[in-house]
Amino acid sequence: MNLREIKQALKAHFSVNPKAAVFLSGAPGCGKTETIDQVAEEDDRINLDTRVSSMDQVDVRGLPSPKGDTVTWLIPEFLAQLTDRHNLFLDEFNAGQLSTLHSFYGVIQERRLGNWVAPEGLTHHCSGQPRDRWVQGPEAARRFKRSVPALGCRFRCRGLVRMGDR
Repeated sequence: MNLREIKQALKAHFSVNPKAAVFLSGAPGCGKTETIDQVAEEDDRINLDTRVSSMDQVDVRGLPSPKGDTVTWLIPEFLAQLTDRHNLFLDEFNAGQLSTLHSFYGVIQERRLGNWVAPEGLTHHCSGQPRDRWVQGPEAARRFKRSVPALGCRFRCRGLVRMGDR
């Protein structure tokens, strides 16, 4: 698929199933991030670009906060600010630590994490390298492959996109 076809497919996908995340797979520099930015802008959505590769599990799960005999979790700022108009873009998804990916699976698949619940209109996009370039190795790629149906559609980007090229 070229990038124009990917944009059309993303819009069609989210018009049918807005709660199912999409994973874009492609080589560095092929235009995955720019494509998601363009789709969000064209749909009048607020795109929150989050680099999973630079996050730790506590960045996603939040900090524990003791309250008497129980512990609650403080919701991370990036999750707390999300609204119905947001698109949560998890870039460099497959370069994240395994524990971080597991936390994000709760956000993507269950639309909740601890006491945080995703806003009704929130959409998700993920992107990363092809499976053979997973930072966490073949086991992480196999786990992701098993969860792909829950993540929705996958598209492969080919070719380069210029900034602002629509």
